[in-house]
Amino acid sequence: MHGKLENTIKYNTIESIDPQGLRNYIEGMKEDIRNSSANINSVYFSNTSNSYQPHLAHIQ
Repeated sequence: MHGKLENTIKYNTIESIDPQGLRNYIEGMKEDIRNSSANINSVYFSNTSNSYQPHLAHIQ
């Protein structure tokens, strides 16, 4: 996923962005970033789901 995002940033040109529109291009990049973030979180923080979470302590 990281490689795809890096290539999108490096190799897209105005001409390749224009047909889809800047807004759609940016939304696609934001979606890729969210997916990368979710993947990172699932790998590095997957064991913390059963841990004590002070910000949720009041919910029972």
